[in-house]
Amino acid sequence: MKNVFSHLRVSSEYSITQGLLTINQIVESAVKHSIPSVALTDRSNMFGLVKFFNKCEASGIKPISGSSIRVIFDDDEQSHEPVSYTHLTLPTTPYV
Repeated sequence: MKNVFSHLRVSSEYSITQGLLTINQIVESAVKHSIPSVALTDRSNMFGLVKFFNKCEASGIKPISGSSIRVIFDDDEQSHEPVSYTHLTLPTTPYV
């Protein structure tokens, strides 16, 4: 069995304060390095997913959708710092 590696946390240009790569650069890099799937987890939005899915599917890369979301809990008296969660969707069909 060959080693398979997939990036599960990638931010694009749609993460204004976090990502620098365009959707095209992300997918082209995955193709260049023979990465079978990539998760797009932009910060607090999912604006790039349609473009990401179209580009991935056209390039033979399996897209995984997600988002990185920051949450502040009101009942936390210790700290008012946001907690960051990364959410990924699970495909209904396995990528094998």
